[in-house]
Parts: sequence; C-alpha cells; structure tokens
Amino acid sequence: MIRLTNQTFMEAGGNEVYPDLEMVGIVASEEINRRESSYDIVMDDLNSSLKRNANNKGCSYIFNIKYEHIEKGHSTAIGTGYKPKL
Repeated sequence: MIRLTNQTFMEAGGNEVYPDLEMVGIVASEEINRRESSYDIVMDDLNSSLKRNANNKGCSYIFNIKYEHIEKGHSTAIGTGYKPKL
C-alpha cells in the first residue's frame, strides 16, 4: 500500500517518526482530463497514476504532493517518494 500526503517529510515527523525510510526521488503523474471529468475524478486519476509510478520505483510513501491545473484539461501531480531502507 502506498501512502500519499501533502506534508513534507519533516512536517510528518521526519526520521523520528519514519526512521526506516530513505528518499528515492521525485515521483510524478500527468493526466489529460476528459471534458466531462469532475474534480473528484481528476484527483482519483492523478492519485492512481502517482501510486503506479511510485510502485515502479519501490516507494511506499509520497510526501509533499503538489497538484497543478486540476480541471483545466492537463493536470499534474508531483511529490517526493520514500521507500524502506534495506
């Protein structure tokens, strides 16, 4: 299960709360919105795509997610991925 949050790693507690995580890097998703798409559908599509991309990098958490251009035809989400230390 991949967890998403808008908080930065430090805001969420950093190494004190998540001592077993290490940063992987940037995880992003991009969606072309269908004209009839509602805000909720766009957000679901972006988050699903973000989770898929995070899974491909072995991430279990994505912190500091920023969303842009929701409901304007072309939407993006970008965050910082973290995975368990080996």
